[in-house]
Amino acid sequence: MDITNPVKPGNAILLASTRAVAQRFQVGQILQAMVVSAGGGRAVLDINGQRLNAATDVALRQSQAIEVQVERARSPVVLKVLPEARGQGELERRALRGSLPRQAALTPLLANLQAVAHSTPQAPRPPVSPLVAEAARQVLQSLPGPRQMTSGEGVREAMRQSGTFFEAGLRHRAEGAPPPTQPDLKGQMLRLLAILTRSSLPAAPAPRGGTEGRPPAQGTPQPPGRATTPGAAPRPDGAPRAAMEAAAPTARGEAAATRADTGAPPMRGHTPPPQPAAPPTLNANMTAERVAGELRQQTEGTLHRLQLHQLNSLPAEDGGRVNWSMEVPVRREDGTDVFSLRLGRDPPGAGDDGDTEAWTVEIGFELEELGALTARLTLRGGRLSATLWAEDAATAGTIQSRLGELQADLEGAGLAVARLGIHNGRPPGNPPGGTHGPARLLSITA
Repeated sequence: MDITNPVKPGNAILLASTRAVAQRFQVGQILQAMVVSAGGGRAVLDINGQRLNAATDVALRQSQAIEVQVERARSPVVLKVLPEARGQGELERRALRGSLPRQAALTPLLANLQAVAHSTPQAPRPPVSPLVAEAARQVLQSLPGPRQMTSGEGVREAMRQSGTFFEAGLRHRAEGAPPPTQPDLKGQMLRLLAILTRSSLPAAPAPRGGTEGRPPAQGTPQPPGRATTPGAAPRPDGAPRAAMEAAAPTARGEAAATRADTGAPPMRGHTPPPQPAAPPTLNANMTAERVAGELRQQTEGTLHRLQLHQLNSLPAEDGGRVNWSMEVPVRREDGTDVFSLRLGRDPPGAGDDGDTEAWTVEIGFELEELGALTARLTLRGGRLSATLWAEDAATAGTIQSRLGELQADLEGAGLAVARLGIHNGRPPGNPPGGTHGPARLLSITA
């Protein structure tokens, strides 16, 4: 397609775009583009893995990386070239603005990948190419299993490969570090997006946006140590729970469906909310075009969410506090559970006991048998304090009745227990700006 509109503002780029291509853009969207070639008022741009012809008066050079904002989302698409960001703070703010409106919860994508990867008579596979089906299987097989999450080394490896430390891991391997025993989640999502993009099928209507934003090049979050994970857990061989679509919602399911923070973007210093499992949104009656478009849209939303975790995990300006934010999906036989974590370290001088450094962990998760749980655990001066919240009253009662056993197990592991508590409900609201808020939860076996 050629560009017939000759009007080009001084800092604008006009893309030669069909209607299907134009639907992938949203006004206000911030994109990263690479100049493949340029000259004579024409250019070829690589945006999200797709090469597009363009017309512009902007002086571009081959291999130049530029940042653009969508000013018009119909053919021809109009992009405004943004000035080069100056300083780490501006890079972070731009990345945040680009990802916040486009992030999406991980659970719907995982449910759809399960539906695509496995077929049963009750839940036939949605129409996808063999390449996409195999990519979905590889994503699911790369996730940690329950057996891995019962050891400290396994938990640490799952955290390190959660996507938050993807670029840091690439740098370590470039410096000669051995490859990880488990694929990184962000790397798997990028590979899946590339396969979906190469299918050349138009995106589903009203897309959330591309994987435009890139994590700031400086200050990449660093993983908590490096270790080798024991043998991987067995691969899942189950099929998606077809009954989830047909069954009437239970009271617990209704609570999860109406929870305001389900899929809310991760915020620095805020307690991560539990994420309930989601039913698949794809089915065998859809067209292959719609299936590929929805998978691409959800993959892009997941990549934006991973970038938010990376932004949350960048070093604090004061250099003292450490804050890591991540989500760890754990595969089970017939689906996936997502554990949302925030880990932090307060240096001496912070918190109630100003003389001692404190490590804190927060975790939110939802299991079918227990409902939604949130836990906070803090370790200061060798003394452990833990508080749990269970939204299901029966679960809260069960945990309350076994707090004595939990304390005995903790003390048996060599920890001095300062306080243990369980509440029915949800934790209190996050403090404004929250860089405090001790984060806390730990499995005894981990």
